[in-house]
Amino acid sequence: MLACLPFASLRSGQVYITFPRAFWQEEQDERSDGGLGSDALRPVTLKQREDFPGYSNWIAPRYAESTNPHRWPQEAYNLAAFPEPHRHPTLLFYLYGEQSAYITDVVDAMSESERLEFLQSFFHPYFSRLPHYNDTDPECQPKAILSTSWSKDELAGYGSYCNFQVGMTDARGDVETLRAGCPDRRLWFAGEHTAPFHEMGTATGAYLSGEAVAERVVDALGSLAKATPDGASRMAVPERALQHPAPYDSTLRVARA
Repeated sequence: MLACLPFASLRSGQVYITFPRAFWQEEQDERSDGGLGSDALRPVTLKQREDFPGYSNWIAPRYAESTNPHRWPQEAYNLAAFPEPHRHPTLLFYLYGEQSAYITDVVDAMSESERLEFLQSFFHPYFSRLPHYNDTDPECQPKAILSTSWSKDELAGYGSYCNFQVGMTDARGDVETLRAGCPDRRLWFAGEHTAPFHEMGTATGAYLSGEAVAERVVDALGSLAKATPDGASRMAVPERALQHPAPYDSTLRVARA
């Protein structure tokens, strides 16, 4: 049996804010012949900055008292930092804890227009502080906002993911025990909570954990299947499968009986 269950209590959500163009990713390339001229006539082109960070963080903001009195920190991933053709003018805000629950609960009963207005107002204090923002420029205003509602989705574990609580004494040992599973009972655990430590809490970690468990299942069962006289298969569990699992390997090796 392979169990993929949400064990954690910390819950997350995401808000995607898409703009007509990635104004924060651009810089002006001004050209002038050095003579008398006018700003209105000076040719100005916009080019992509390759050095703009892919991640921004607003720590305990004091300038959004009306929308964020708790001073929840904000973090956004810059999806315009991807190379072409995957680049697009979107900021991905990653929410967790109380803020995630608050946003999800508030927008749940709203109409689409009300949801857009609320989310734009809530995140305006943050994206308006990005370079080249102009409040009068329509291309600096969101054209679409998508808010996830994982904390209300039973099939997504209500948005829960693994985290390390203050006061834990052997978090590493707990994770390693989950990774090992119970191979003597043919029970393995997969999911982001059993991923490599640097990938825990991510979809990538969930994928890697699935690969690792699949490899151990194949090693423990598939490679030792023995045909019985009546044609049935009898599976044996090797001693090494009962031991602590080896470090993760992203390559899935298929063992043949």
